[in-house]
Amino acid sequence: MKISKNILTDMDRKQLNKAVHAIHRKKRLGSVFIVLRPIFNDGILEIYQYNELLHAVYKDIYKDLRPLAISETKDGAIKLSAKLIESKAVEIEPEVIIPVSNESGTFSEENETAVQI
Repeated sequence: MKISKNILTDMDRKQLNKAVHAIHRKKRLGSVFIVLRPIFNDGILEIYQYNELLHAVYKDIYKDLRPLAISETKDGAIKLSAKLIESKAVEIEPEVIIPVSNESGTFSEENETAVQI
């Protein structure tokens, strides 16, 4: 899974850093919800609890997944999905897809990769 430079979130920087670090290492997370374009081309957006995406059925596509939004709660993910739809951001491909740049798996000031709402 690659994190977009344009990811939308309602998490604070510390929470987001922890989540991104775990995502890049395919580690389980407590309560993190990911908003994606439909995996099986059915619908506009899909919300998954991150741990679901670690199951074997998603193994082959995990590296190609590009989250549009990330939240600690399902309600937060629903609100972020609505914001994406209202802004018509789901029609636009992310312009730059970049993995986290430093070895520790955290964001750096020169590589700002989240949009706080």
